[in-house]
Formats: sequence, structure tokens, C-alpha cells
Amino acid sequence: EIVSKEETEKDAATDSRPKVAAGTVEISSSDSTVNVFKSNGGQILTSLMAGGWQYMLAGARANVGLTSGRYLFEVRLLELHFRADVTQ
Repeated sequence: EIVSKEETEKDAATDSRPKVAAGTVEISSSDSTVNVFKSNGGQILTSLMAGGWQYMLAGARANVGLTSGRYLFEVRLLELHFRADVTQ
């Protein structure tokens, strides 16, 4: 007996609103914590990791916001930690 498996999640309706142009979304420096720095043309975010700054939460926001609908963003995490507390 063949059982039909219907897709339970339906596709969203076609959106006719204008799309955001490529290259217009970026990280806003004014909406970032003081320990966040942009590098590589805004493609990489770096936080301070010395002098006690490593204990502060680092955060940043983009210059474009979404209020509804389906959306996707991609993030690649690059981490390299040096031990700042060296005892002798």
C-alpha cells in the first residue's frame, strides 16, 4: 500500500514588496557596544579581549530591521583567544 506523505509546511505567499539591495545592509557603529570594532570593510567584527574588556558583553546591530515574514541571515564565527592573565 502506498501512503501519500503531504508536506506539512506550506510555502509562503509570493512577496511583491521591494527587496533590499545587495550591499546596503551593514553593521551600525552607533548601535554597537564600545568594545566592538569593524574590520575588513565591515565584514568582520572584533571585540576587545584585554584589560578587563573580555568580561563585557559585545553586541552590534544592523542598519536594517525586519518586522515580519521569513528571513535568513548567515554568520561565521571566527575565534582566537589569547590568555591575558599570565602569572609568573
